Amino acid sequence: MLAQNIVPKINEIAVTGFNLQAEAYECRFLGPLNDTPCPYCGRSTWPETARPSYPDAAVALLKENLHLVPGQSHVLDLAAGTGKFTRLIAGHGYRLSAVEPAPVMREKFATVLPDVPIQEGTAWKIPFKDQSLDAVIIAQAFHWFDDLPALREIRRVLKPGGYLGLIWNMEDKNARQWVARIRSFYEVYDTDVPQYRNGGWRKVWKTDEAASLFHPMESQFVYHETLDDYDTIWRRVLSKSYVSVLPKDKLEEIRKGIFAVLEDPEGDIEIDPATGLVRFPYETEVVWVQRKD
Repeated sequence: MLAQNIVPKINEIAVTGFNLQAEAYECRFLGPLNDTPCPYCGRSTWPETARPSYPDAAVALLKENLHLVPGQSHVLDLAAGTGKFTRLIAGHGYRLSAVEPAPVMREKFATVLPDVPIQEGTAWKIPFKDQSLDAVIIAQAFHWFDDLPALREIRRVLKPGGYLGLIWNMEDKNARQWVARIRSFYEVYDTDVPQYRNGGWRKVWKTDEAASLFHPMESQFVYHETLDDYDTIWRRVLSKSYVSVLPKDKLEEIRKGIFAVLEDPEGDIEIDPATGLVRFPYETEVVWVQRKD
């Protein structure tokens, strides 16, 4: 266990990868739709997300179990990235704030959500006063800092009875064989970095100190699908931090393997008849835990 006066360092792969692929979180080239430049990358296109958003049912589940109250709750999106989750609860009457360590991500966030203040910070050094927040939400990121120093710091900024919410999207390889096949091309490169899918983030919650800081963790899964073309599926893979830092020749090898699966006439890909896009199955895990006083 780390001593309480030691502040852990941000994972270098996370920072490098997220800075390299901040744009992939927000847009892909669709072709000109009108004369308005994309606010994220400056191209003369409208943006389309490369990273999937979160389903309405999962967002509603999180809001309900964090007991968020419009006009009252002060909510922090910690490790907010480009604001992909933040925008889903913006406009609901909450007082929103954000913290993000990666400079490029903060810049994108400010473009997307100019009315939501975002500050530099980490889970180990949150720039808020003691007991000042009703809820802290971490979307797609807790596995990068799943340790006791982070839990201590999060509890510090939460008000008595406040909540921590966690949410992750994950490609559902159990739903379709083709999903398992494309994941096999890139997940071999994530062995040296923390990953949600490996479940290591759950270990900290089993410690005695975590039990003294928070009530028992609760969670629920929501199953859904996105509609994507091949290019979006590839860009989504490329947006993964541990993939984006790979050499170009290795990226090309992964890309060819993924496209071979997508174009396999014997595969089990489902095409949406209305749009002609791939039906991509996902599972979203929603986790909530209350500060113990």
